[in-house]
Amino acid sequence: MPAWAMLPTLAQQGRDREATAALEEALTQLEADPVGEAPGRFGFDTAELALHQAEAHLALGRTEQARSRAETSAAACTTGTSAGASPGLSNERPCIASGGDAG
Repeated sequence: MPAWAMLPTLAQQGRDREATAALEEALTQLEADPVGEAPGRFGFDTAELALHQAEAHLALGRTEQARSRAETSAAACTTGTSAGASPGLSNERPCIASGGDAG
């Protein structure tokens, strides 16, 4: 299972050390993947990774880091994709739900 997919669950379980390791691995995977920055990629583009980071930080009680990553997710959101900040993390809406308007 990809590290980015494990990150929110580890955080929800309060497994801070494992969540941090999963985040580091996810970042390494994204950097190593030649299409890792491709927008709208199923569950692992910049916006989606930032969303997972925000959710994990929120679950671990790191509200400022969660807000920052949610804002990054919203800013990286690509029109027509499901990536983007969760409504529970910021005032932004997912791109697909907003008809391409991330704000």
